[in-house]
Amino acid sequence: MKLVAIVIAFAAVQEKEREKAALYTDEARGFSIPIPKGWSVTTSEGQNCLSMAAPDDSKANVTVSRMAPIADLVSGKMTWDDLVKTLKAGLVKTFEDYEVTRKEEGACGAAKAMLLCAKFTASGAKTRNLQYLVADAAAFYVVTWTTPEKHWETQKDGFEICSRAFTLAVKK
Repeated sequence: MKLVAIVIAFAAVQEKEREKAALYTDEARGFSIPIPKGWSVTTSEGQNCLSMAAPDDSKANVTVSRMAPIADLVSGKMTWDDLVKTLKAGLVKTFEDYEVTRKEEGACGAAKAMLLCAKFTASGAKTRNLQYLVADAAAFYVVTWTTPEKHWETQKDGFEICSRAFTLAVKK
């Protein structure tokens, strides 16, 4: 009975977050993602990333980057754990107290995907982020939502819902 109540509550949260989001499609970079209502979107010609920022004082932001594919990850020669270990080695040098708090493998359509949450200190500020990593034969995408730790609880569900709704599109 508790499980049913939890599922219903989560579905209600998802619906509420979807109502607050608009679908952003970037045909040049080959993806679509819902963005929370009121967030600003900044793109740069010739670059493979875009940035979005919250309209409030939460300092929440998201960056979506499109990179060259990681063939070994797509083929299975490299695991997500291998990739996370490599990424973490670099991030530990950049941020203080870097700690992965959650990782969950899944799929984004036919592509491989991973949800990765972390906490760290950046320039003296306690920070949390959620990354949604998507790998297919054409590209490797990194969707990074970041906010100060004090805003994490109010932002994390929306971050996850928008990330899981990320879809690959045909790149023109």
